[in-house]
Amino acid sequence: MDTGTRHACVTSLLALASSPAYQDRIDAGWGLARFAEVAEAQPVLVRLVLDNKDTGVTYETTEALLRRFDALGLSLVATAFATADENHADWIYSAISKVLGISTGERDAAVGICEPLTHSANEELRRGATRLLKEIKSLTPILTTIRR
Repeated sequence: MDTGTRHACVTSLLALASSPAYQDRIDAGWGLARFAEVAEAQPVLVRLVLDNKDTGVTYETTEALLRRFDALGLSLVATAFATADENHADWIYSAISKVLGISTGERDAAVGICEPLTHSANEELRRGATRLLKEIKSLTPILTTIRR
């Protein structure tokens, strides 16, 4: 996909993220997670994780970001987690459990990606990553990867 087309997609999803309908904001969260490397999408994704009208948006956007299985997705979740109130934190944790609570391999990979974020120069990211790492490490996945 060329840069112009990608930008047009992000522009449309940014507009959807401001919709009064929670279903639209959920769709925007899932869509923007695919374009998280676009700078304009990042603050909106954090805002959607901390959606002040519907925690379904929080849960779904967090899940979409975690399913990227990369540092960018984890850093955006961590940034939101740093300032999340108790209610939002519960929904973020629920998404963490769903995505990373199945396989020890995926959980351990997330730990490996998240640990360097706890040393970030950005204080908010560092604080959120520390909180996120603690939650990830607390998981006991149902499938264990056997190492030979």
